[in-house]
Amino acid sequence: MRWTRFFRRDQWDEERARELEAYLEIETDENIARGMPPEEARYAAQRKLGNTALIREEIYRMNSVGPLETLRYDLRFALRMLRRNPGFTAVAVITLALGIGANTALFSFIHAVLLRPLPFPHQDRLMFLSERSAEIPYMYISLADLIDWRARNTVFESLGAVRRATATLTGQGDAQHLSVWQVSADLFPTLGMQAVAGRLFTPEEDQLGAPALVVLGEKFWRDEFDRDLRIIGTPIRLDGELYTLIGVAPSRGDYLLWQQEPDVFVSMGRLVDQPGGVSNRVQHRGVYALARLKPGVSVKAAQAEMTRIAADLTRQYPDTNREVTAVAKPILQFSVEDVRHPLLLLMGAVGLVLLIACANVANLLTALSTARRREIAVRGALGAGAGRLARQFLCESLLLSVIGGAADDGQQQTFA
Repeated sequence: MRWTRFFRRDQWDEERARELEAYLEIETDENIARGMPPEEARYAAQRKLGNTALIREEIYRMNSVGPLETLRYDLRFALRMLRRNPGFTAVAVITLALGIGANTALFSFIHAVLLRPLPFPHQDRLMFLSERSAEIPYMYISLADLIDWRARNTVFESLGAVRRATATLTGQGDAQHLSVWQVSADLFPTLGMQAVAGRLFTPEEDQLGAPALVVLGEKFWRDEFDRDLRIIGTPIRLDGELYTLIGVAPSRGDYLLWQQEPDVFVSMGRLVDQPGGVSNRVQHRGVYALARLKPGVSVKAAQAEMTRIAADLTRQYPDTNREVTAVAKPILQFSVEDVRHPLLLLMGAVGLVLLIACANVANLLTALSTARRREIAVRGALGAGAGRLARQFLCESLLLSVIGGAADDGQQQTFA
């Protein structure tokens, strides 16, 4: 009932006026019955009842949502004031829209790059591994070194290798140039990925001489095969070689390192001679590694372990591993380290722009309040206290902010 009165004040007020009028008529009739003349009887009834307008206001106040009612009147008055000053309103709204828009756009980008969690379980345990020399801070890994890392470390529960390549798909209509990831079989468990359809590689299929098998990326499967499950087990031709399609890997957005989701995955183990081979330790051809820390192992402990293993390999293979060490970093830190500080500095600069915009609007509001001194004085003389006036000005500022934010949203939708 209170909410009905809040939204239908005029109708409710008319009903109370009719009730009071009915009371006056009853009281007048009783006075006439006592022998009073009609005019005197009406006047006596009115004196007994009192000021009907004040009575209606008091009844409404006692039976309504008081603070919200006051807020509604404040907002209506604020809207009228903004309409009476269209020049001020336009300048203030444009200033706020520019400041809010710049911050919104940049924060959306920073959220996507720095703050959004990676789409992998327990991402805090995912590590990026590479080698490092005096000249190259992030060097591709020798496959022979990678095999030693996997055998000698005690800090990772799994360690998978990946190398980006390309291939040409034929036999499916027009030839297509595909993005390919050559991966070790343990890359998928390391990332916590399970097949969307079919299955993924097994360790036995990640060896020299193993059959040629391929796993599709989910996006490629959706776009090119319309998620058709019947293609599982069928052959496809990549670079002239027939591969058997065994499954579909789930989509994971930017896929960490290269900002592009691969179209297909093939086994690195059966192609091990292409990225250098385990017999040639000096070869560093495009291979990186991703590892998952064992529970309770710190990043510092992992780096210390990899540094120790690299030092052992340097002593064991001085000709090929001289001045080569290992790098172990949390995957998110590695992915954003080149842009983190510039983005944070840019966010600070854009935040300063918003502060300047707010200061300019505050100056405009101050100038407007100076021009409204007479209005403020009259309202004060009529009983409006400092708190009531402050609340009114806050409502006007709030309304300006909402309009400025809405203008920014409309602008973004226009250019989207």
